[in-house]
Amino acid sequence: MRRSRVSHHLAVLTFGVAITTPLMGIEQQSSTVPTSDTNRQKASDIGTTYRIQNKLTDKHAILTAEFNVPLQEVDLVTTTSTSVQYPTSDRINSSQGEVLMQLTLGTKHPKLAPGQLQAHTNYAILRRNAPPSGPLVAAVVPAQVAGPEGETPESLRAVYGIPPDAGIGAIAIVDAYAYPEADNDLETFSTQFHLPSCRENKDDETKGCLQKFPQTADHKEDISGIAISCGWAGESALDLQAVHALIPKAKLIYVQARSNSYDDLFVALKIAQQALMDAGGGQISMSWGGAEFETEGQFDQKFIDGPLYFASTGDHGGDLLYPAVSPKVIAVGGTTLVRKPTGELNAQTSWDSSGGGASQFEPLPGFQLGIENIVAGKRNVPDISADANPSSGMAVYAKVPKDSCIDHPSPEQELNGWLEIGGTSLAAPLMAAMANAAGHHRTLVAKELAAIYVNRNNPNRIKDIVVETGPAGGNHVLAGFDRVTGVGTPSSISFDADVSQPAPPKK
Repeated sequence: MRRSRVSHHLAVLTFGVAITTPLMGIEQQSSTVPTSDTNRQKASDIGTTYRIQNKLTDKHAILTAEFNVPLQEVDLVTTTSTSVQYPTSDRINSSQGEVLMQLTLGTKHPKLAPGQLQAHTNYAILRRNAPPSGPLVAAVVPAQVAGPEGETPESLRAVYGIPPDAGIGAIAIVDAYAYPEADNDLETFSTQFHLPSCRENKDDETKGCLQKFPQTADHKEDISGIAISCGWAGESALDLQAVHALIPKAKLIYVQARSNSYDDLFVALKIAQQALMDAGGGQISMSWGGAEFETEGQFDQKFIDGPLYFASTGDHGGDLLYPAVSPKVIAVGGTTLVRKPTGELNAQTSWDSSGGGASQFEPLPGFQLGIENIVAGKRNVPDISADANPSSGMAVYAKVPKDSCIDHPSPEQELNGWLEIGGTSLAAPLMAAMANAAGHHRTLVAKELAAIYVNRNNPNRIKDIVVETGPAGGNHVLAGFDRVTGVGTPSSISFDADVSQPAPPKK
């Protein structure tokens, strides 16, 4: 059983009085977080509380049932046991000028080409430091066990009802920059968690579990012309290992764009589309994005029919990213897994850094017509969510010498072995893998989303997230669809099944 620490401060309203229940392991922000970033807690705020705006009627009962923390045991716990590190490839580490460009160029210059904007990753590394202390520690922190920290393939498959031998056909990962250690790191991950080996077959690439396509002239193995970014290497490690964790029988197609510019990433997308069609079709996961721009709609056509596309909505509550806002893409937000001291899943809540909102430029798509809580006339995201909070992140293995990287990470951001990683960069490949495991072979994103939205009313297929760890920007969780978790999170492998198919029994 994995080691797990819940990481929320909960608040309920009882007779109009806010009762705050702080649980262990508040996410201490790293020194790389600028104080100007209003979407995140500042380092000086460590020890303050998040509030849950519980939408259910009997809030006392829900708190006790969902989190197993009786109100009479409420007491403050402050700790500096963890820190969240954002890689150099994350928007949070961009200069103020770069952020301003990402947020404003697209709206001020209608003829903006995508190559003038750059995408960023959407993941964070959880670093565990001093052991926690406080009156609730024994109740919420399981005993330490040896081995990697974080959710495991087995624990994630149990959450989402995925069989251990899942996976059909192929699934593609599109990321930026070179990651020479992809094979070795994936093999270490597979060995640790007793998964089938997944390596490249250089003698016959069609027979290998892992097939790599760098954005070079011939898309072959030589990546000497592509720089190594430690930030993006961490992204690739997370994406590849998250997919292999859930669907070990599927083939992995890994496309490495020359850079994180939209120009290069769209070229990489085209390579992925062709490789996936050659393999018989499948899903494409894109854990990156950038701020919306006015001409983004003309690039929606790049998401041709055939593959199903999944993209992260980002790790800044209330922000909107392209391509997640495209109606040709399934937008994936983030949740939190809360576990009992024994490691069993106790609850699933929102994550207050999950990106989402109503698009500035994309109109309301047909699959969102008549959906509750929708901002009229606009594409609303996310569509659906999966685990993303770094405090319930996944164990990932990545070992890349920092001296080989163009971005020179700090010691806290180094890829030096086993890491615990979260963010919507985890949620997107998890959702892509779940769609693969479901095995419907759909070739139209609109049909996949239509099935997902219909199933939002069936708790045996999709769990509505009704407890929040705090507002995500200006967004709150609501009954039904909301702009934090979308329709919710999969309850089973039938999350996207046709309505005519019988649902599995409730777990």
